[in-house]
Amino acid sequence: MRRSRGDASLLENAPEVSRISRSNGAESVRFDGGGRIELRTQPVAVRGLAADVIYLDSGIAHQITYDEIRAHLMPALATSERGEIVRA
Repeated sequence: MRRSRGDASLLENAPEVSRISRSNGAESVRFDGGGRIELRTQPVAVRGLAADVIYLDSGIAHQITYDEIRAHLMPALATSERGEIVRA
């Protein structure tokens, strides 16, 4: 089943969702409790962000090298006490 951008509309009426942003390559969902989920299309797009967990979907997980993870993703986890990268 192929998902479209319209699938985010399922979250629009959720009571705990405060905002859904849709922009090219940087979609996000913000929650009332202060948490957020950010979706990025390129590993370099996480520069300047802080994260506790970074999920790599199967489409990119096998394409990204350890050197790219170290250069682009690890700095985003540097301020987290329990930062981790999950390949799914």
